[in-house]
Amino acid sequence: MNIRKARLNGLIAALGSARRPIDSPTGNPSGQGEAKVDRFMKNNAAGAVLALITLLPLAGCSSHSDPATQAATASTPAASAAAASEPAASAGPRALTADEATRLSVMRLNNFSIGTRAITGTITDGTTEVSLIGWVNYVDHVGYALANPASSQTASPFLVQWTPGEVGIQNYSEGPTPPLPVPTTNWSVSEFDPSVSFLANAQAIVLNLAADQPDNPQLLTQSSAQWLRSDTVNGVAVDVFAGPKEADGEVPDPNDTSESRIRYWLDVSGNLQRIEMRIGTDLWSLIDFTNAPGVLIPNPNNTGSAETETVPTDTTTG
Repeated sequence: MNIRKARLNGLIAALGSARRPIDSPTGNPSGQGEAKVDRFMKNNAAGAVLALITLLPLAGCSSHSDPATQAATASTPAASAAAASEPAASAGPRALTADEATRLSVMRLNNFSIGTRAITGTITDGTTEVSLIGWVNYVDHVGYALANPASSQTASPFLVQWTPGEVGIQNYSEGPTPPLPVPTTNWSVSEFDPSVSFLANAQAIVLNLAADQPDNPQLLTQSSAQWLRSDTVNGVAVDVFAGPKEADGEVPDPNDTSESRIRYWLDVSGNLQRIEMRIGTDLWSLIDFTNAPGVLIPNPNNTGSAETETVPTDTTTG
């Protein structure tokens, strides 16, 4: 995508994640940017911009809301999970076993090895809610989705395509799923900044859930990461893990009783089936993952064919 000064600075300010720049595996978002989101929702037909990238996926997530209840009431198809019974000795939360740490450590490598995965879910900051349906190419780190703000909001559905460096959007009202092949024209393109709003924060997390090598399982066993419970996602048996709360390299604080802000739902092979994120709210944002063999999501920077709209840069601050 050719970077031109585009209205996306304003769009990203609306639908990114201005809680806190994601600069560590556990960059826990914390609070601002609602005014920009509200202003954008009112003034831009495209609605909200989504951008998914996190430096490392092992951040923590927690909420006072029950994840199974939230999954059952989400506005996008997300299977509600029925918790499997566990022996009393295995009741969570508890520290990771060596096997569990290994499964968590290969999660990103598995995404990279699988390649393209389908995503479906809902992102919220407690006030604004946007559903996503699309795909992520975890080899080239490219996301492509249809973003649909909740019906109570004034923004229209729009397509969003993002990489670690750029994000593009265009209005779309021709169906409930994003078209394939990916459009190569009519994108409004801007530099992607995951620090500007809650949606960009969530997109940042999702886009960076891949790596060409495993994480260090020994460091995970020494961190505050925890096994929470056994569960199911769309009929697949999983274990639910809370990611570490401390930043990369920090020693866990034994007096820290707060909950992690990200949860990973992994099957027996360490394949990610769901991620839950709490972004500036006690409510969970939720993304489900399935494999997508045969779906091609090309890197727009390698095609040279994307045409962009040149528009003034929105320099208004919230």
